[in-house]
Amino acid sequence: MRRHYAEVADWQDQCPFDPQWDQYVAMELAGHLRVLSARDPSHQLVGYTSTIVAPLLHSQRVLRARSDAFYVDPLFRHAGLGAAMFQRCEQDLRRQGVHRMEWIAKCARDGTVPADTLLRRLGYVPFEVAYGKML
Repeated sequence: MRRHYAEVADWQDQCPFDPQWDQYVAMELAGHLRVLSARDPSHQLVGYTSTIVAPLLHSQRVLRARSDAFYVDPLFRHAGLGAAMFQRCEQDLRRQGVHRMEWIAKCARDGTVPADTLLRRLGYVPFEVAYGKML
């Protein structure tokens, strides 16, 4: 996760890598966190996705999964691993009764969204835009 954070996190000088591991464990124990990992033949971690599952606040009968993190090691990109992970994640979430999946995609420094082509190919459409700044 540290390499992932270094690659994509914004405002790292003000928001250093310091996960709330106890919160991740609590969410997992409560059934709200789903994690999928990808490993190479030697069992080294080369990718992962984590999603947070909870009913929509404005539509409580709709169970939503929202991405927390998605990462594929640079050496394993552009070979179909990302698409395979997205599809497996969808299958698992569907079996668990999730109705809606939302992937939060990071923007590159130039404002483009590297995952845009992949997400659209898998049937996802943009529906919100997030803006942020440090206060």
